[in-house]
Amino acid sequence: MFIDSGHIVFSVFETGNLKDVEFFLRGKKQNNYNLFYEKLNLEKNIIVKRGGAHFPKAVFFKPKLADIIVQYSNYEDGLNSLSCHISDNLNDPFYQFSFSNPDHLDKKFSLQRYANGEISRVVYAMQDPKWKFHEQGEILSFEDITNYEKKRIPTRLNKEIILEYCARLGFEITNNNFWESAEPALFYECINWK
Repeated sequence: MFIDSGHIVFSVFETGNLKDVEFFLRGKKQNNYNLFYEKLNLEKNIIVKRGGAHFPKAVFFKPKLADIIVQYSNYEDGLNSLSCHISDNLNDPFYQFSFSNPDHLDKKFSLQRYANGEISRVVYAMQDPKWKFHEQGEILSFEDITNYEKKRIPTRLNKEIILEYCARLGFEITNNNFWESAEPALFYECINWK
């Protein structure tokens, strides 16, 4: 299953459509970026790499299971700043989720809600090298805050809790069809440093 390896970071826009995202990206596109539609195969199209010394690449797609737009990228931060620019310009709030699998060195589990030009909610637990926990902003309706009161930080927010939160929002990320596009996906990739 796609979500069972490495570190997964993705953003979910609950409204909007790919054509709006394409229109925005074409308006902001610089000569060192390509923008194109292609059949989606996440495991081949987007390989997440550590650090920032590689060309950024993002894909936007509508899962077979939901009428939403998912952004996935080859950067460990999910190209969060790109999500924010899209959200600001399309007036389309988004969630960003991240979770690590057991074999990942630096574990991080997080949820973020971005709306109206700002991060309105963030919760994370991460190992760097010691475990840290942080939460800020108004609690969202799908959250179970009793988790955050647990003594051990790794049990406050983990993969299982992120999967549960996604399910409560109707994002069926444990189903492989969620990670398959109902139509050709929109790719946005840097081809050289300016």
